[in-house]
Amino acid sequence: MSEYKHGAFAKESPTSVLTVINTTANISFVVGTAPINLIDEKNVNKLYRLANYEDAVKNFGFDPDYDQYTLSEAIDVFFTKYQVAPVYFVNVLDPAKHKKAAMAETNPQINGQVILSQKGAIKSSVAVNVDKDTKKLDVDYSLGFNKDNLLVVTALDGGSIKPEDKLIVTYDVLDASKVKASDIIGGIDAAGVYSGIQLAQKAYPKFNEVLGSLIAPGWSQDITVTNALLATAKNLNNVFKANAIVDMDTSKIKTYTDAVSIKQKSGLTSEFLNLCFGDLYLDEQKYNHSTMLCALKQYIAGINDSIPNKNPSNKSYYINGFKLNGQDLDLDRSQAQYLNANGIIVARNGTNGWRSWGNRTACFPGDTDVKNYDIALRDMGNWLMNTLVVFIDQMVDEQIDRPLILRIEESEQRWLDGLVGSGKLISGRVLFLKDKNPLSELLAGNIYFKLLWTSGPTASSITNEIEFNVHELNKVFGEETV
Repeated sequence: MSEYKHGAFAKESPTSVLTVINTTANISFVVGTAPINLIDEKNVNKLYRLANYEDAVKNFGFDPDYDQYTLSEAIDVFFTKYQVAPVYFVNVLDPAKHKKAAMAETNPQINGQVILSQKGAIKSSVAVNVDKDTKKLDVDYSLGFNKDNLLVVTALDGGSIKPEDKLIVTYDVLDASKVKASDIIGGIDAAGVYSGIQLAQKAYPKFNEVLGSLIAPGWSQDITVTNALLATAKNLNNVFKANAIVDMDTSKIKTYTDAVSIKQKSGLTSEFLNLCFGDLYLDEQKYNHSTMLCALKQYIAGINDSIPNKNPSNKSYYINGFKLNGQDLDLDRSQAQYLNANGIIVARNGTNGWRSWGNRTACFPGDTDVKNYDIALRDMGNWLMNTLVVFIDQMVDEQIDRPLILRIEESEQRWLDGLVGSGKLISGRVLFLKDKNPLSELLAGNIYFKLLWTSGPTASSITNEIEFNVHELNKVFGEETV
């Protein structure tokens, strides 16, 4: 009998579709591992443009074991926490290679079903027997996953499985531990097929979108993966610039001060590199720092008219803990500043909660060019160059004449004036210089324009000086201050 109720009641259900902020700047590319057995076992080394949470889960599945399935972590961070899109995903976990045999299970049916005990079951590997009689899929039984991602064998009406039969099930399960750094890095084979990180090169020709950030959460602690991300990011399609956001390898770090020497020994000093330190936590759930920073950067661009002139430092993380190798890492301001001064990004807790803390790229302090070491200026420089490439591409192969020069010059200047007018730039100017365009270059079909731009550097420190004014004490006598 149902519970007796008397009176008016109300309840609220979760929003069925999470709205996302669509961006055209700092678009993210994520390569990693997914519980692909839940969806499509052939979704390996394929580039997907994902528009929302539902799209991501439909194509990559979801499992809360983020250590095994790094793309599930990315789904959580990008689509439920920061709610940004689009995001590009590549799964490299291959059920054909990265697997192991599970123990055969003999189970009685419960309501015509048997639930297998191990997660990661690969449907295509399942064999069901009763005694020595092999049963047929979709004739005698069907396969499907329950809410816990466990595989369920269901006896079909009209099949040969009887209610009293015990099912002997053999199967393989995914084994993410068999994925190697080389799988994440990928490459281009003799047939011209792209895999791993190299699939970032396909975002623009396939979808006409320029990437802003590349990450490999759970894998970028490997220096070979970091170097592959960096090499790809700073020369996408041989014309575009992006950033690699990576996590430091902390396995040999005993205290936060060790991070600086590790960085120096690893040669992590590129302006196209955002270097993250420590693990982020929300209660007991651990997150790779690079995932959170990458989503944050895309979110900040999204709420700023898709223009990346704002620094992610001192912006909110969806966390309540920061750890080094499982131990709480409550850095005070001076400790955080020490790492920031060496181009390392941390998380810091303050009056406004946990925040990203660090406004310098990994090239700092060795590189003293502000457009290289200031994260916001580096992002803005990348975006300006990338936008110009896409915008001017439509004018390539036009006849070189004065009207073409004026059209390009005026179009670019209008664009810059708009950025200045909206406060995204302090100034912007386009120049067509005679000494940069000699006749030999014009005859070869090459035109050169120079763009001068200025954007405000990040306010890294703000100081207020206070002084006790003794002269104001005269007011106690009713006298005017001298």
